[in-house]
Amino acid sequence: MRKVIVCSLLLVLVVSSTVDAMKPVIWHQRLGISGSASALSPGSSDGDIFQASMGWGISALYWYKFQTQIVLRASYSKLKANDSYWAEKLAPGEVFNVWRVKAQLFTVSVEFRRMFPTDAMNFLYIGGGPDLFFFDTIQGKYEIYGSGLPQKGTLIDERVPALCGGAHITPGMFIVLNRKMYLDVGVQVHLLIDGIRNPYWLEPTFTLTYRIF
Repeated sequence: MRKVIVCSLLLVLVVSSTVDAMKPVIWHQRLGISGSASALSPGSSDGDIFQASMGWGISALYWYKFQTQIVLRASYSKLKANDSYWAEKLAPGEVFNVWRVKAQLFTVSVEFRRMFPTDAMNFLYIGGGPDLFFFDTIQGKYEIYGSGLPQKGTLIDERVPALCGGAHITPGMFIVLNRKMYLDVGVQVHLLIDGIRNPYWLEPTFTLTYRIF
């Protein structure tokens, strides 16, 4: 009798665990806030006037269906400018002992993602959406050394147009670290529509998201 009871209990445990495993996953909508680091790399004509630079961003992620996400992102980058290009443009023929060019870039984007689960914790995704790029004033700071005190000054110009829109696509991987933290690795390919050059930018991005609910 004891063996029958033990076997019955084991059978109940096996059956109940199998039934639990067969139950569909109950999906809950999720909202998270994110911080990101990226490497902005200009292409085509913008590659002549700017260099690859680090960028930083904040975003809100709304995971409203199991295979669909929406991301609203704002980012900032202190762009490295091409010194030789801006020296020739701002002060042709001049010679400076010190010449530093500074530029800033602000971006806002919305991304719609389609998620493709590879297992319970990892997803591949493809995303895309509109962009807005704002290039702040470009400053060339110079110093000229002579017999007296050094001459210092600033030459100012801007990218034309300074404000332009566009769109991007993003292939990437989304990893659920735990119920509160997500890791997102993707490459954004931006195409700017500025009416003059229409350049592209590449932006590999690493994002860590904290789930609010």
